[in-house]
Order: sequence, then C-alpha cells, then structure tokens
Amino acid sequence: MRINSVSLKNFKCFRETEVHLSRITLLTGENSSGKSSLLYGLLAPFQSEGFPFYLSPNGQYVNIGDFREMSFNHLKENKIEINISVTDYLNDEKKYHTVWGIDSMNRMPKLNYFKFTQSITETEIAADDTGYRELSKINNEKYIDRHIEKLDKVHDEERGSHLLIETGDSDLINFIGPFRLEPERTYYQKAKAGEKVGRAGEGYIDQILEWEIQKSDKMKKLRDILKKLKLLNTLKVRTLPGGRFELSVKVRSKGNWAALSDVGFGISQFLPVIVADLQLSDDSILVLAQPEIHLHPNAQAALADYFVQQVKETQKQYVIETHSEYLLNRIRLAIVKGKIDPSWVSLYYFENSVDGSMTYPIELMTDGQIRNAPQGFFDTYMMDTMNIALYA
Repeated sequence: MRINSVSLKNFKCFRETEVHLSRITLLTGENSSGKSSLLYGLLAPFQSEGFPFYLSPNGQYVNIGDFREMSFNHLKENKIEINISVTDYLNDEKKYHTVWGIDSMNRMPKLNYFKFTQSITETEIAADDTGYRELSKINNEKYIDRHIEKLDKVHDEERGSHLLIETGDSDLINFIGPFRLEPERTYYQKAKAGEKVGRAGEGYIDQILEWEIQKSDKMKKLRDILKKLKLLNTLKVRTLPGGRFELSVKVRSKGNWAALSDVGFGISQFLPVIVADLQLSDDSILVLAQPEIHLHPNAQAALADYFVQQVKETQKQYVIETHSEYLLNRIRLAIVKGKIDPSWVSLYYFENSVDGSMTYPIELMTDGQIRNAPQGFFDTYMMDTMNIALYA
C-alpha cells in the first residue's frame, strides 16, 4: 500500500490543508505548528476498522479525544473533512472523501457524508443521511446507477468492499511516537510475542527475543543495521534465572558487554524504530515522530542513509516528523549523488497563523538546492553563523 495524499478541513489546528506524500515525506516546522495534527489526521483512519463508515479518534496509534477536541477552534458546529488517497498492491488508486459531524449522544464523530472512488473498476459511491448512490462504469461507456434509501441500510458485505483497511491489512502500517519507554535492566518473556511495536516502543524487546530464539534473519539484519549506523557493534540476548532475560550490547568491537540500560539513552530510544520497520512488509508504511531523538548528529545523518537505502531496495514509504537538519541534509546529499530522485521526497514546512496552521511545500532540486522555503525554515544555524562572523 502507498498513501498518495491526505487533506483535512476543520481538523485540529487546520482550517484546511493538503499534503502529497512521496516515498519519503518530511514534516518540519516549529513546535505546535501542526505537524503532529497532520499525523493525527493521517493515522486516525488507519486505526478505524470501519473507515470510511466509522472513525475512531482514539486507538492504537493516536488519542485525539472527542469531536470538539478534533474540531478546529473546538467548535461543535464544524463539519470535519478527512480525505485520503491510497494505492493498493494491485496499483488501484482509491480515494476516500468523508465529512463528520458530532453525535449528540456521545460527542464522538458521526459520518454525515462519504464518497469513494476506485480507478480500476471506475466505481464511484456517495452517501449521506438521505441516500446511498453507487455509480459503476461498464465497458467504458455504460453506467449502472443504484440507489439505497439510507446510509445505515448499506449491508456489511457492501461496506467491507470499500474499507480503507481490510482484514489482514493492519500490518501494512505502524506509528512510533516521540516518547519511548526507558530501558529496563532485565525483562520477563511475554507469553504473547510477535505483535507490532507500540507507539511508545512497547513490545520491541519481546520481538528481539523472539527473533533470537527463532534464529531469524531479521536478528542478523538488526545487528547489521546498528553496526552500519555506528550505534552498536553488536547485541545479544542473555537468559537469566527465573524466566528473566537481559539485552546486552557491545558499543565497540573490543569493548565489554553491558546491559542496554547502562549505555547511551539514545540507543534504547532508537531500537524501537528499527525493530518496528523490520516487522513490516516491503510494501508498508512507517510513520515516525522525531526518530532522531537522543541521537548524535552523525547517527541522525546515518538514519537518513538508512531510509534512502530502504526505499531503494523495497517499496516502503516513510512519513517522518522531524527537527533534524542533519537528517534533511543527508537526504539532500543522496539526491545530489543520484541515489534517489527528488520526486521520491516530499518536504513540508508548518507554521502557525491567525487563521490556523499553514502548510508550505518545499522543493528539493537535483543539485541539492531548496526552492520555495519560507522564512524560518531551518535558518537558525545560518543566522547564528552570520552573527558570529559579524561580531567576531
């Protein structure tokens, strides 16, 4: 699956916005400028089993609250629009346009209108409280037009054929947030392993243990990635009495083994990101909030190299909220070196305004130059350098 675009209206801090996603999409901007809100709007449909018929604002990826907390300026009179375009494994583009009002009974979002279009079958479906209409194109010239009285009369089997996430597809996407669990000195083996890493990194240790026990190729991949990023030389799982185990790491080839809790905090914050990525299939989507947290600048740049290599070798897609100039500049360098095409990268800058958050698309050129960058886009280093030279 690939996400092509997401647009929001009257959602959180946005009066209206639209973002087009590429293989790597970078969301940048000051704190509280709308980056996380964009991710909320993107992820909420994917944690809603019945989308576009149902929307779950609180779930495995994000917790948004009730309708008023979702609504621009917290107005219950607003109509919230969430529109998303995806391409599935058959290269079939599916577009979902949904409008949500408030359910007076539970203050949660209630579907007022939806429209679904599918490119291969040339099907268009629209529905609201007054009726349901399906328009299908046959033989490139004839249309079949079908009406159903009410939106709630749509049968479950019909709903199922139009869902964003079908049964078995939930493993195509995951989200790792900016706040991850601190490492523990020892762990107990969980009875149930193999679940996706949680947004705070929950379960990543259990997954590592499972890979080690099964002697999985993914354990070798994990070690290779950490060594290439120069974060660790290697790691191993050490079994302890009483059903406990310890994740031991060696930072340098000639160094001593140490518990994960005894080495740099950045390693434990970064491990969930890589484990989550290795769990996903080669045509999946990983959404990340500040993956660079607690990483040295060299490691932040190496992380960009990792994403570039992944999109070259797989069909994966990454959506990354970041404050890292090092990550951005290393991706620019990859473009200059011809490792990836500029069209594989989308870059957006978010900014507060009196009329809600604004989103600015920024273009990366083949020579590494940045076009259409607004004032304030990663200009602190440049301004400080100029002032140092001026006052020296």
